[in-house]
Amino acid sequence: MSFEAQCAPEDCTLDTCTLSFEGGEAVELESCAETIELTTAELNAEGSWTLTVNASLDEQTESASSTFDVRYAFDAGIEGLTPGPQTFSHPPELTSFCTREDCELTITCTDA
Repeated sequence: MSFEAQCAPEDCTLDTCTLSFEGGEAVELESCAETIELTTAELNAEGSWTLTVNASLDEQTESASSTFDVRYAFDAGIEGLTPGPQTFSHPPELTSFCTREDCELTITCTDA
């Protein structure tokens, strides 16, 4: 999943970007470029996440944030929930039940 972060005027800089889970401690991201890409490894818990971007211009600082939900089910598998623009899905980590050497488990996900 990716977010676009921009600040103006031209001398404005994106300083830090942090990610926090359900109001917990914010963790600083490695990159705070114009496009912020969050991986499933970073979004490793189901629930409410907040991405915060801090920018500065001369001695002035500003902060903006976006809160969104992550659910461990694909839209087709969620009953009673209508996904909105702030709801994202990814599957949980799966453990193979194959015990024989010639057994293989493969998973394919195609997103329209």
